[in-house]
Amino acid sequence: NLTKNKEHVLVKARNIDYNLVGVQGTSYDSISASNTNLQ
Repeated sequence: NLTKNKEHVLVKARNIDYNLVGVQGTSYDSISASNTNLQ
């Protein structure tokens, strides 16, 4: 449960980041996903 709560907080924070950064945040997330796939 603690782990789930932490993840939920992280997701919440990421949603706030998207609202602040907007499209740039979304494209940055896509780059991060690509980098993760490469590793």
